[in-house]
Amino acid sequence: MKTKSIILLAVISILICSCGTTSSVSYRPSPDMTVHCIQLAGNGDCLVSIQETGVNRVLATDAAKRSAVYQLLFVGIQGSTENRIQPIPPLIKNANVQQKESSYFNSFFKDGLYQNYVEVLPGSVPSVARIGNGYKVALTIVLKKESLRKKLESDNIIKSLLDVI
Repeated sequence: MKTKSIILLAVISILICSCGTTSSVSYRPSPDMTVHCIQLAGNGDCLVSIQETGVNRVLATDAAKRSAVYQLLFVGIQGSTENRIQPIPPLIKNANVQQKESSYFNSFFKDGLYQNYVEVLPGSVPSVARIGNGYKVALTIVLKKESLRKKLESDNIIKSLLDVI
């Protein structure tokens, strides 16, 4: 009888956990990450200042690049009042797209495809600080916004601006 109760409890637990989950993008920036657009380029690139954390310097730098792309895709980027830059809205404005295309975005982040749309500003020196068991880096990053938008359009993730008109 005890064995049946344990098996029944395990099955119910699995069912409850599996029914309550929704498919979404597995990568999330750290809660204390900050990102601001500090300059816009004529070609659609955006120069951003970002602070992110990681267990070592390399992983913190990678997390900063990944978080910058994530913010551009799903949240938007804060503007800069001192540089007179308006906030940049997210490329994915419909929250359902994130869930519907979760396998696309999980692969996008896991396989490193996001790296095609972000780079550390050449010549910039990251600021690195040790915090607790990890590191906090502050970087200046170039986000290739228009290239990313075109990729999402060609992959039928978002509609082309021409399709909307």
